[in-house]
Amino acid sequence: MQTWMGLGRVVLLVLGVPLAVFAFVLAIFAGGEGSPEAQRMAVALLTVPVAYLICLMVSVWLVSRRKGGSALAAAAFPFLYVLIAFVVAAAWPTPS
Repeated sequence: MQTWMGLGRVVLLVLGVPLAVFAFVLAIFAGGEGSPEAQRMAVALLTVPVAYLICLMVSVWLVSRRKGGSALAAAAFPFLYVLIAFVVAAAWPTPS
């Protein structure tokens, strides 16, 4: 694995910890409001720590199999997942 790929993977995995904690805390505060939109946002954000843990395990497994580029992509996926969660929660129609 190239040095920049290894360094980038480690940085992304380390930055994923505050991302998961922030998403969890934000989900707790968003879910307390009671509106359907806030509930959807809370559910979407509560899945971020789970996605981070899965990506962490997949990244470590891919490094052990000498697949550096895929491991870097797995480390970057939680950040993309947060953006997708915000868009899906905001765009999901409210049942009437």
